[in-house]
Amino acid sequence: MSFKASIPLFFIFCCTSLLAKSSLSYKMEHARSATVSIFVSSPSPQRNDKATFGTGFLISENGYIVTSAHNVNSDKHVSIQVLNQPEKPAEIVGIDPLTDIAVLKIETEKSLPFLRWNAKPVYLGQRIFIIGTPFGLSGSVSAGIVSDPHRALTNNDIGLNIANQVSGFIQTDAAMSLGHSGGPMLNENGEVIGINTAIVSPTEGSVGLGFATPARLSQFIVLELIKYGHVKRLSLGIELQNLSPALADYLKLDRPVGAIISGIDKGGAGYKHGLRVGDLITYINEEVLDSADGAPELVTLNALSNEIELTVLRDQQEQKVIIPITPALLTKNEGHPFHSQKGQSPLSLQVQDITSLDRIKNDIPNTLKGCLVTHIPIDYQKDIFDNSVLLKINDTPVTSANEANQQLQKALEANKPALLHLWINGKNYFSLYPIKKPHPSSNPAA
Repeated sequence: MSFKASIPLFFIFCCTSLLAKSSLSYKMEHARSATVSIFVSSPSPQRNDKATFGTGFLISENGYIVTSAHNVNSDKHVSIQVLNQPEKPAEIVGIDPLTDIAVLKIETEKSLPFLRWNAKPVYLGQRIFIIGTPFGLSGSVSAGIVSDPHRALTNNDIGLNIANQVSGFIQTDAAMSLGHSGGPMLNENGEVIGINTAIVSPTEGSVGLGFATPARLSQFIVLELIKYGHVKRLSLGIELQNLSPALADYLKLDRPVGAIISGIDKGGAGYKHGLRVGDLITYINEEVLDSADGAPELVTLNALSNEIELTVLRDQQEQKVIIPITPALLTKNEGHPFHSQKGQSPLSLQVQDITSLDRIKNDIPNTLKGCLVTHIPIDYQKDIFDNSVLLKINDTPVTSANEANQQLQKALEANKPALLHLWINGKNYFSLYPIKKPHPSSNPAA
């Protein structure tokens, strides 16, 4: 190619780059104009404790604003400030603590700039942008990539509500600091793909570990808050537990995917329509359920359907359970002087009969039959909790320590694991206790 011929191509390349840069800059400028700083203050006129608590963003031209629930409080005065605009009072439309999302509303006589949602799944390495008010610096834009499209976190990791129902956050390395909470996470088109929610940091600054609530769940919660002021959630009357590798192996599954029903309300919709303790839920409305942690989010997202379909595995057979959704199923969210018979169980799992004092100390209902777990071998202390009530062993009910030891001995003689059904603090759960006969040549320690 001659030098003369290369000039037009170079010119076209330069123009294309400039146009792309100009387009991206325009989209970020628009996003900044639709992003607000959040202020809260005490309703008491004697106190002047106004502070910047975070960020929000407009989602409609008539003044609806999305932010994080932990930015606002129902007993505080809330105001917002659009970039380079006067401060305005804001009304709290609704707060959902279980997803850490809140909606505000400001009065306006003119149409306001706003952001649109994009609820499509994000992908690893996708380029993203976040806008916030870090340390009071409003309209700050940071760029990064998606470090993990679906990061499951315990709520202790990020300091959220212990009952938080976000099953997977978008993790990013974009600079996210104190004050970014409630701001938008954007794709290159300037569309909202998530709400900045939390950071993991030894300080209040960024160390490249920021997390956002995905747009699919966020948009649904926001629409519910605008429509009802709260979120309607579906109550099926079941308790779920994550499937451990040991339980998956016991159930002859290739991998531990799904959620096992560990407890059920016999007066609830789940039981009435055929769900039972021990069922493994693998799909909700044909969407894969990876773990018990993801169930509340999927059930919430399907709460406004006519019915919810659960695919369950029972006795190695797949079944479909369809539950019609009625208004009654939708809830509004706002959390001794007696001798005891003791026995040494195989592998030192120890149980005893439940005494009256045990019931008082551990708040065990009088109607609950079983025996009390008093000692757990160190290898199983992550899976079995002290002072749990042992209800069943391999689906056989036990009502005393003697019955429990007999069932454990049977499992030992058969050289098979024992599936324990337990209860603690009002919650049911399962644990697999892999009992094996000692090798004849073994010499156990004294």
